[in-house]
Amino acid sequence: MNTAIDIVDDAATGGSADQRLLVCKTDPQGVLVYVNKAYLDRQALSEDAVLGRPLALQFHPTMPRAMVDFMWQELLSKREVFVYFKCRSRRRECYWVFANITPGRDPQGVLKEYFIVQRHPNEQALQIIGPIYEEMWEIEQQAGATADALQRSLGVLQQAISQLGGNYEEFLLAL
Repeated sequence: MNTAIDIVDDAATGGSADQRLLVCKTDPQGVLVYVNKAYLDRQALSEDAVLGRPLALQFHPTMPRAMVDFMWQELLSKREVFVYFKCRSRRRECYWVFANITPGRDPQGVLKEYFIVQRHPNEQALQIIGPIYEEMWEIEQQAGATADALQRSLGVLQQAISQLGGNYEEFLLAL
């Protein structure tokens, strides 16, 4: 089936597989309802193996939980969010994406879906984000999955943001 989302993917396939846009859609709970071919190729999975499963299954085990919580807080506040995800394919290959997640609402404003576009991140940005995420994950591992541990973990990111003198979005744009 050739949908508008597939056309976006087709237009982006000229480069290497790492340069293609990974596009997916979830229901309001984060369960995948659509993925494009580039997403399936990167995950090394079939559509049947992906649809109906949580988007979070793509996350690498060392992806800081505080970042996932931050993402959900932003989305539940009805805001679009940009976030770096550390992911793992079925082949257990680690890869990073820079994701844009946009809530989709009906004309009455009721949340219907999340539209996610993931792209290969800037390598210079990963040199900054990678160590931040590693420190966040280490805090979470040492302190457990408590609310305090997640807050301390997020504090690492907040400290990096304050060093640049801006907010989260300005921090991402500066990378």
